[in-house]
Amino acid sequence: MKKNEEILTEYSLKFWLLENEIEGESSNGHELIAQMNSPHQDLPITALAVSSLGHVSNFSLIAVAATASLDGSVKVWKGAYEMIKAMTKAKEANGNTPLIDVKTNKLIWNCAYSFQYRSSPCLALAWSSDLSLLSVAHDNIVSFWNPHT
Repeated sequence: MKKNEEILTEYSLKFWLLENEIEGESSNGHELIAQMNSPHQDLPITALAVSSLGHVSNFSLIAVAATASLDGSVKVWKGAYEMIKAMTKAKEANGNTPLIDVKTNKLIWNCAYSFQYRSSPCLALAWSSDLSLLSVAHDNIVSFWNPHT
């Protein structure tokens, strides 16, 4: 590397599915299911709180996560199964490979919303056991948020 070259830092948030949660598939232990590049612009994530709601019926929310950063922003991420329709080739006994519709459930993660409290850096996050509150630790303040409003 040349002396005057700048080293760039990239931040990303990744969600993984463990092997025992991947139905009917053999894998090497985990599968990357979502990646958000620069989830807090060019700032590092300073806190992460994840809570699983367990295995719920299809199309249901199964997990929530919250991330925080030095600019005071907090983002709430929700993971839910969605039905994905795709086309695939199927090998028939006669050698033909027609396209067929395939429907499958896929775990999708999205940023549900974000908020900020006085631009104060966020240092820690925690969900209540029933997910009714998200607590956010700032420099010398703890704020409480209702994630449903």
